[in-house]
Amino acid sequence: MAINDTLIDQGITHQTKTIKLQVGLLHQESITLYIVNSPKYEVILEFPWLSIHDPAISWYRGELTHWSQFCIQNCFPVKPQPCLTTSIESPENQVKITIPTHYHDLSEVFSKTKATQLPPHRPWDCTINLLPNAMPPKSKVCPLSRTEDQAMEEYIKEALDSGFIHPSTSPAAAGFFFVALEQLREATIYTKLDLRSAYNLIRIKEGDEWKTAFLTTRGHYEYQ
Repeated sequence: MAINDTLIDQGITHQTKTIKLQVGLLHQESITLYIVNSPKYEVILEFPWLSIHDPAISWYRGELTHWSQFCIQNCFPVKPQPCLTTSIESPENQVKITIPTHYHDLSEVFSKTKATQLPPHRPWDCTINLLPNAMPPKSKVCPLSRTEDQAMEEYIKEALDSGFIHPSTSPAAAGFFFVALEQLREATIYTKLDLRSAYNLIRIKEGDEWKTAFLTTRGHYEYQ
């Protein structure tokens, strides 16, 4: 018998009774294990177990992020219960409550609902012109800190849900990274007005979307 190409002298010596195996906070199951003389490995879960439970692992964060449907139905102590949910959206006129009176005629600018919708294509869509025969480079994935990685995950999810971006097959890709601002340098006057999703108020011209592609640890995307 061998483990990781290392021969085990005695092979299987004993078999345990049925015991409870817990992995992480939620996964529990009854299992029988074979005992071998292997001081280097406490437990070895082989390919058949991995193929059934199909755990997804974030090696960057060092944690399990997802289990198979089999696990959700059979290995979690609390089974998910179906429920009926109702989504209630606040009326748009409620936005005016927090907007100064003299800006009420511009209330659409502050609308969170409208900020998560792409405008239609128009003659002034953003055009990205390249030099003749030029091809934008395809960068490698940029390393991010744990905090930046979490912010990236949230941004990608929100942008996908809003339809601002979609998966890309573009031959080009820019690296995704953050640039920290040092309290806006020497600025002393700040505006209290925040234009929601300002970069998405102008669409990318049809046919130029592939030029906006960017690469992350989560995947390859482009703006619309």
